[in-house]
Amino acid sequence: MSLQPADTYAAFLLLHILHYDAAGLEPQTSILLLLTELDEARKTAVLGELVEIGAIRSDNGKWRITDYGERINKDFSARSFHGD
Repeated sequence: MSLQPADTYAAFLLLHILHYDAAGLEPQTSILLLLTELDEARKTAVLGELVEIGAIRSDNGKWRITDYGERINKDFSARSFHGD
């Protein structure tokens, strides 16, 4: 299944959640709720794309953000919250 335009936003939300997880923090509930709206096929497509570009990896069955994923998350967060 190919990604839809809305999946790009979901991918960045997932990176944000994994960033929080890596830092030992809880992500905002609103972000979690947005991702629960995705059906399993969309979630699988988003995860597959993030793995393919090297933004996340599986570590003993748990998704982890990579250094590259952290850079993407940082750039997205700066643009989203500061309007750049």
